[in-house]
Amino acid sequence: YIVGVTLGCLLANLLGSTVIDVVFGTLATLLAALCTRRLREKFWLAALMPVLFKKFNYKQIIIATSLLGAVSSLIMWCIGYQHFWACVPFLVLSCVPCGAINVCAFAMIGDCLDYMEWKTGTRLTGMGSAIQSFVTKLGAALSTSFIILMYIIVDLDVGSINASVTANPLMMSHGVRGGIFSVVSLIPAISLLVCTIPMFFYNLTGDFREKMETELAAQREKKGITITD
Repeated sequence: YIVGVTLGCLLANLLGSTVIDVVFGTLATLLAALCTRRLREKFWLAALMPVLFKKFNYKQIIIATSLLGAVSSLIMWCIGYQHFWACVPFLVLSCVPCGAINVCAFAMIGDCLDYMEWKTGTRLTGMGSAIQSFVTKLGAALSTSFIILMYIIVDLDVGSINASVTANPLMMSHGVRGGIFSVVSLIPAISLLVCTIPMFFYNLTGDFREKMETELAAQREKKGITITD
């Protein structure tokens, strides 16, 4: 698969990119594929989230990882884009909340549906999936809007950048580079801090969740509904 991915990237770059993208873009893809193959037996990495679920609840995981990502992003912003390699470790840490939130969100939807069934006797699974899809698309729309807004604030001439022209950051002003850098540092830090606020009001945890599951199981048993693992 390494050969296929690399050749695919090379062909895509040849059709609509610059020489820099053809050479370095293809090389980066090759290195990423080699690293992935090297780590293919590290299956324990994929088991990290279930281990965390046994020790902590979704609320704790999201708050902790969001704070980790926010602090890492702020540190990266303080370091500045002039010191790229010093920012790389914090950039990696700032991505941790993305994985944690994506995994926990689906599990939390299940708990919310259990709560609905517990309170109303009705379980609208389709509505839960629809809301999750809507929130995902809304988040993508908002993030894109912030990027465009930053382009406007720093007065970046987006029209001069296209598939055949690669922007040279060294030719951009300090204000433009700082504004673009804030999109991956300061803005994520603020958004992750805001993300923790609603989690403090999420109470489907601990004893309350156990009580809900116990009573819900009794309700289902009365209705002749049996759920097995």
